[in-house]
This record gives sequence, structure tokens and C-alpha cells, in this order.
Amino acid sequence: MDTLANQLRIVLGAKLEFDVMTTSSESFAPDFLRLHPRYDVVHFMANRAFFRWGWVTRRPCVFLLNHVHGGWKRIDENIRYADSICVSSRQWQDNLVNRYDHLNQDVHRIYFGIDTARFRPSPSANRETKRELGLDSDTLILGYSISKSSRKRVDRLWECIRALKKEQSLRFIVRLTGERWNENDIPDDISSNVILEGFLTEESMPNFYAGLDYYVCTSESEGGPYPVMESMSCGVTVLSTAVGVVPELVRDGENGFLLHEEDVAQSFVHAIRSSGRSKELRQRIGQHAREEVTKNFAIDIAIHASNYPLVYESASRGYSKRPSIEKMKKRLACTLYSRFRKSETMFRLLR
Repeated sequence: MDTLANQLRIVLGAKLEFDVMTTSSESFAPDFLRLHPRYDVVHFMANRAFFRWGWVTRRPCVFLLNHVHGGWKRIDENIRYADSICVSSRQWQDNLVNRYDHLNQDVHRIYFGIDTARFRPSPSANRETKRELGLDSDTLILGYSISKSSRKRVDRLWECIRALKKEQSLRFIVRLTGERWNENDIPDDISSNVILEGFLTEESMPNFYAGLDYYVCTSESEGGPYPVMESMSCGVTVLSTAVGVVPELVRDGENGFLLHEEDVAQSFVHAIRSSGRSKELRQRIGQHAREEVTKNFAIDIAIHASNYPLVYESASRGYSKRPSIEKMKKRLACTLYSRFRKSETMFRLLR
């Protein structure tokens, strides 16, 4: 979510002053506790960050809900303490409506923006990638940028590869990038079709996408997902489950392909069978994908459509309805005691 935070600072910096703080930094805890009282609003970009720090924040808080990892229990608690809630897709709006009969906070739809100048088609990238990998022009290159997270459903990817291997007339490899992957993670029966790239830097991702014939996403829960949007911006044909913003972004068969939950592998094979032998068709689909992202999800368009000043005003109104600080101290101390069994830590943070 650092990408979104920096986009806000760039696009809205003339109207609003932003500090971007990263929770992975060793200095985050002391810096946050020392500095956050001076802010008008604190916008948490990740579920885990809000879970750890939202309940100790004495300023209006915005909670961005973009996926559920590890169950709804953490989300339920985050929503208790949020002054305003953001969601990144209609899918997540529906999830909130279906789960909660009544919300005290305003719920705002925001849009993730893509740097379409960085993530752009490169006609020669696919040809050069195949040459570097020693592949002939008819071999298809599929890509997936994936972390080791259960919600990413890498097991579905393995099944997709197994199913595609049965198509004798189609040759393909899958370029897999992400942290902490090693050769032992790849099932033996499909290892010859998978190339582990390791972790790729943000600077190298545009060339990675542009070198693909297809980008794949088999997740069961996503906020964006950014890689699907970035690859579409690069003019690449995507094959994705209907997660996050994908149902709003992908028109099945026109600017990408949807993988159906009831049979991901079958719809995966059908999509490649129908387009894998036609470079012209993939290029046409990729062009439509690029047009969709440029029209509706370019950074300036997405940030302004999200109307963040309204989000932050809403958080300020929600904060004014919070219980008094003495009541909050007691409630938060109980929460911390049940979580860490060390209530004295809560009082040290709040005094």
C-alpha cells in the first residue's frame, strides 16, 4: 500500500500535507506514538497496521478494507475503532453490507491508480524475453507475482498448469515471482513448466509484465489486485478470478478472461485454448485492456474520483462521535489485556 500512499502525496500534495510512515521500519513505533497527535487524520493502508495501531490513535482514523486474511475477527475489531472506512471495489462494499446490519461510520469507495506512463506496452519485450529464455516464438509465457499467502491460492495455479499440460499442441512456461519461493515449493510434475524469478524490484516489474503473453491471478481475495491492473496497462491479456476490482475491470473475452470459481482450471484452459494460437487476438485483447485502465484507473483519474478530502472530513466527523478519552482508555486497556495479558503496556502508551 506504499504505492497508494505515495500517489496521494503526489496528486493531492498541493491541497493536503502528507507524511508516509512504513510499519516495517524499526523506528515506526516511537515515531508514530510521538508524531501522530499532530496529524488531522491518520490513514491506515493495511488491515494489520490498523489492528496494531488504530486502537491507540487519538486522532481521526481512516481504515482501508481491501482484503481479509486470517478471518474476519481482526476486521470486526478494526471497524469498531475506525472513524471512516474505505473500500477498493464494489465487491468489498457488498461484503460489508452483507456482514454488518448497521455501520456507524461512512463507507467510501476509492480507486487504486496505475502509473500508465511506467506500465505501458513494449512491442519488443515479449520477443526479447523469449530469446533470453531460449524459447521459440510459439511458446507462451505466463506470469504470476504471488506471495506465500493462503488467499493467493497457489494450489489453483498448480491445477491450472496440470490441466494446460494436457493440451499437447500448446507449449508454455510460467514465470513465478515473489518472496521466499524456492525450487522445493514447486510440485515435481509441473516443475519443468515453471521458472522461479525470485523477488523482482518495483523498477523491473513493467518489463516483466510486458514480456508476458498472459498474466494469471488465482486469488480468492484481493483489494486491487495491483498486478492485474498493471499488466493490463502493459497491454497483456489477463486470466483472473473475479476478485477485488476485477469484475469491474475485466469484460470476459473482450479485454481479458475471468476464471470461474466453480472450476478455475477448466476456464483457464478454455481461455488459453481460444486465444493461445492467435497473437493478433491477444494483442487486440491487450489493447482493450490498456484502454480500460487508461480511461478509468490512471493515477490522476483514480485519485480524484476517490474524493479523499471527503473521506478525511468524514473521519473527522466520526471522531467527534467517539466516546470520551477516559472511556476509551478503559475499553482499550481491556482489549490490550485480553490480547497480550499485559495491561500496564496500554497505560504506558496512553498516558
